[in-house]
Formats: sequence, structure tokens, C-alpha cells
Amino acid sequence: MKKTLLTLGVAGMAALSQSCAPEKPRKKTNILFVISDDQSWKHTGMENIPELKTPGFDFLARNGAYFENAYASAPSCTPSCAAALTGRNGWELGETSTLWGRFGDEQLAYTDILAEKGYAVGMTGKGWGPGIMGGKRKQNPAGKNYSSKKKQIIKGTWALSNIDYTENFKQFYGEKKPDQPFCFWFGAKEPHRPYVTGTGVSLGGKNLAQVPLPGFWPKDSTISSDVADYFFEIEHYDSHLKNIVEFLEEKNELENTLIIVTSDNGMPFPRAKANLYEFGAHVPLAIYWKGKIEKGRRISEIVSLIDIAPTILEATGQKIPERMTGQSLLPALESEKNLKTLRNRAYPYRERHAYSYADGVAYASRAIRRDDYLLIWNLTPDMYPSGDISPENNRNFLPYGDVDSGPTKDFLLAGKYDPEIGKFYRMNFGKRPEVEFFNVKKDPYQNENLADNPAFTETKNSMFTELKEYLSKTGDPRMKGHGEKFAQNPYYGSTQWNGFVGKQRWDKMTEEEREKTKDKVERTRKNNTKKLKEMGWSESDKNIVI
Repeated sequence: MKKTLLTLGVAGMAALSQSCAPEKPRKKTNILFVISDDQSWKHTGMENIPELKTPGFDFLARNGAYFENAYASAPSCTPSCAAALTGRNGWELGETSTLWGRFGDEQLAYTDILAEKGYAVGMTGKGWGPGIMGGKRKQNPAGKNYSSKKKQIIKGTWALSNIDYTENFKQFYGEKKPDQPFCFWFGAKEPHRPYVTGTGVSLGGKNLAQVPLPGFWPKDSTISSDVADYFFEIEHYDSHLKNIVEFLEEKNELENTLIIVTSDNGMPFPRAKANLYEFGAHVPLAIYWKGKIEKGRRISEIVSLIDIAPTILEATGQKIPERMTGQSLLPALESEKNLKTLRNRAYPYRERHAYSYADGVAYASRAIRRDDYLLIWNLTPDMYPSGDISPENNRNFLPYGDVDSGPTKDFLLAGKYDPEIGKFYRMNFGKRPEVEFFNVKKDPYQNENLADNPAFTETKNSMFTELKEYLSKTGDPRMKGHGEKFAQNPYYGSTQWNGFVGKQRWDKMTEEEREKTKDKVERTRKNNTKKLKEMGWSESDKNIVI
């Protein structure tokens, strides 16, 4: 006999009514984008590095997807972050293509699109930058800033940021509407310099004998201690990442949140940051989406941070604008069969970084990373790649101003005439040939240039041709003979003439304030001249050829 509503009983009727009820609308996907400041890909727990623990990053990578070969668009924070926001190569972004540039309303970021769709958009720490907003854009494109909550870690110094990233995220989450989806940018200020020297050992408990050093530096405890301090800052940032993930789990949001964790560029050391070598452009990348991405995926295909914006937009159900050069990584994340959809190459570039040459001109390089190889095209090989050798042509009156000041740099500068250390000094600061070609699998530190090796001529030429074709197709001004556009980009940061305060602030200063600033600049020049003399640096060193 067929059952009718009359014979089902109360329990049966309730069950039937529930099965017939319309499904509750599915919650929109949240976005948590996490980006550290100056961290090479090699430096996470996923790479089994002694003396470095990153449980926050490792949890997401092991329970989601870990990309072994992810590359920044540029090894410099301003253009790198802009590329991640807009899904475009940095050279496509005009005044946003160089450090201390301008992000105007002519740029379209994924955050702009999600804000229009009703997302709560916020950030903590470091958003896009450094630089200024342009046009009608009044706030950082990363979102409304939540950085007011502080927690001092090392008293008496700002070297380690006192921004309490965790509490600021909680404030943002508490202020948004209950059912409102969110898009949040957690921009850590670590492990950017300066460091408190010795904290890796004193606070981080690092064993210097176990701290690995790349093969383009000499083995020395000074450098090991410097890297240990860098590790300590990575671990500090990672602790906040872990806290935020746990908070999302407490709020039952983890299953509904796409989490992307990366870095803007490589470590702030010689031959790394502001360079197109692996330790400068190769960055960590983990993507986690509970229930959507199979656990433990390790993806070896080569991807770029210009793929971040398209990935976020597709994950949230938005149309990807045609202007975006990047491609969504979702097909590769959802199925191993779809890995073939990846381009499997990256095209990092480098233009002006810091104000480190006379008149703010740019050292220019382009690169292609494909298969096991890296080809770098140095378009201005007559220039020193790390900044001018003359201290007077650098904003901080120290040679090679594109390399952040620190113990490792000082060690190499002081040892430039030493028979052993001098080899590393020249490797890190010397001029480079127009074309460099490396097998990164066999030569992880890029110590052997194969550009003139006949055995690699065919591969080198193929990659060089492909690089030029891609640059032309995407409108790189250098390919049209307009390289001066990069040098002509306004530099809104600090130079010698405006006293390390930035152009905007300088323009608003009174004459008295400017005079005080000029006095500070002169003191800096004298102090750094004294420092160089203590290292054995002399006026004649400005003219040496390395």
C-alpha cells in the first residue's frame, strides 16, 4: 500500500517537509590572502630547513596544495604586490611598475571587484606599497586598514613590527555584517629588515651550526647569525598565520574560506631580493580550500603571482576581466588531470628598485623560467646590478643601495680584498653579462653561467626568443625602445635631496623642517662615510672594476 501524508505520522511528515524545503543558499566563499615581506621559497618548513619552524604555513600546504615553483612578477614589493592584485605583469602597470610608485584608479584590483559584489574588504600590516594612491583611490587597494591593535615583542625597538595581526583580523571579522563574505589581506611586515642582531639565537634558540647558507656566500658565523635573525622573524609572522587559521576554525569559517599564502619577493640579502635569481624571485606558495583541494598536493609546474587575482575571482564566482594576463589556478587545484592548463613558465622582471643610481635611473632585467632552466636578460649590463658603487649616488650614502643594509652585506663589503671573501664580493655586487643562463636543478645557487656553453645553445636561444615574444605581446615598453618610461616614473620615496622622508611629506614641510631634515641627511652621510672607512673603503674604491 502506498504511504500517504496521513499514514506517515508526525516524524515522517517532518522528514518529508524538510526534504521538500528549498536548500539554504550556500555561503559565498571568503578570501584570506597572506603575503610576507621578503621571504625566499626555500624558507618554510615544507623545505625541511633546520632551525626553521612554520607550522601555520605547513598546515595549509599539507592539507591543501603546495606549489614548488611559484614566482613573483618582480623581486620588489611595490610591483610584485600590484601584479598579485591586478593579475597583470608589473611592466603592464605604468607608474605601478617600480618601487615607490603610484596605484591609481586606472588599475583594477580583485579587491575592487569583490567590494562591488558586497564583500567586506580589509587588511592588516603592509598592503600594496610602498607608494601613493592616485586618482579617486583614497585607500590602499588591499582594503580598509586594521592595524591599530599593537603588541610589543621586543621592547625599545621597531625592528620587529608591533602590529598584532591576529587581533586586528578579529576586529575586522567582528565589525563586518554577520552573513557578509570577506576578503582580507594579511600583509606581514616580516621578515623585512632591519633585524635586532642576535635575536635568532637569544629569542629564537637557533643553533648557528645548523643554519644553512646558500652557495653564493662564504661560510661565516656573522652571516649564519644574520640568517638566524631572518628565520626568527619568519617564525613570528607564521605564529600569527596559525592563530588566524585557528580563529577561522572556531568560527566555522575554515571550510568556506580560500586561503592563499605567499611572499612578495625573496630574502633581503645580497644576490636575493631585487635580483632575478632563484633566491630573489622564487617565493613560497600554498593554497588551501577545505573540501575543494585534495590534501597533500605538491605541484611542480611553474606559476606566477599574476595568477592570484584570476584564481580568487574564479573561486568567488566572478568573471575574470580580459585585461588580466594571469590565469586561474583552480583547474590545477581541483584535478591533477588539469595541470596541463598551466603555462608552466614565469617571466619575472626588474626595473628601478631603490633610489640607488644617479638621477634615479633603473637597472633593467627580464627573465624566463622554464623547465629546469633560468635565462636572465640584463638590458643594462654596463651598470652595477645592486646599485651604484659610489656611495654618493645612493639614497643612504652606502654603495649598492639596492641591497638592504645588514651584517651579511657589511661582511662582504669589508672583505672585498680578501682572497677568499673577495670572490663572493664580486659574485654578489659585480657587473653581469647581458645574458645569463642556468640549470637551476643542477645549479641551485646559479653559480655557473652556461650562456656560452655550446651544449646549451639551442635551449638558450629558444628561451630567449620566447621571452622576447612574450614581452612584445604583453606590451613591455623596453621592447618598443621606451625604457626611459621606467626611469621617468615619479619616485615618491626618499632620496638624498628630500631627506629620507618621501616626496609627499617633503612638499608639505616648512622651510625650518626642511633645514632640520637636511642636517639629518648630512649626519647620515658623515656616519656612513666613517663606517665605510672602518671597513677599509676608500675614495679609490668608487672606481674599481669588479
